[in-house]
Amino acid sequence: MKTGTHSVATRLVGADLNFIENVMERGFSQAEALHIFRVYKQLRAIRLDGVAGRWIVKHGAFWDEDVLRRALERPAPARRR
Repeated sequence: MKTGTHSVATRLVGADLNFIENVMERGFSQAEALHIFRVYKQLRAIRLDGVAGRWIVKHGAFWDEDVLRRALERPAPARRR
């Protein structure tokens, strides 16, 4: 049982890192990519594919540079404790 939980957790962390990496490939810093990731999650512009371990944008326009830049202008959601 512990092995299954570990593999699921690994996929979820990998999904976050993969999305942030994809944003960084578009010319954003790591801090900016993390901010965009948090904003997209808050707006539910992305959904998690738990089987593949990837975040999927709901519409391809969310990958446009101007849309990503607008996400930077939004305040980041408060972090959970």
